[in-house]
Amino acid sequence: MLELNDKRMIKLIKKKDEAGIKLLLQTYGGIMKSVARRHLYDLDSHVDECMNDALLAVWHNIEDFDHAQSSFKNWMLTVTRFKAIDLLRKHAKERDNTTFDEAHQVVYEDKHETLWQSEWADLIKNLNEKDQQLLTLIYVEGYSAEEAAQIMQTNRNNVYNRISKAKKRLRRYKNEQNI
Repeated sequence: MLELNDKRMIKLIKKKDEAGIKLLLQTYGGIMKSVARRHLYDLDSHVDECMNDALLAVWHNIEDFDHAQSSFKNWMLTVTRFKAIDLLRKHAKERDNTTFDEAHQVVYEDKHETLWQSEWADLIKNLNEKDQQLLTLIYVEGYSAEEAAQIMQTNRNNVYNRISKAKKRLRRYKNEQNI
């Protein structure tokens, strides 16, 4: 279910109204910057470039957003994450010439990550959207419980409770399916 604020943002961006991007930055700018910074490692100087690339991608690809598959917030943060990864690759090429073995390793890691993401999505598909987002933030993205609580706009104890209950549901589902 889309929040009213997200609906408004999406509507404005689809109309190509810059107020939608301003609203997006006001609402999710801090989280976007956090995701960009987390994935850019030693390229802190490129966080703003990543943010701009992500905003431009959201602007041009808003029609690709499907609220049945993900929340707007998750979709937009995924766009930001991929833009950060693109920047890492771009600047890695500029910094040094990679050998064939290193390039092969990058391709292998990309395929491995794609497979892993597919397995992860399959594992958590029976959880509700908030629990999926929470588990992904902590176990995939590497956020601490405190950071996840901030992103999810809740308190740390609630994060721990949700994680515990989600794990129990996953175990119960695994036992029911004899996996």
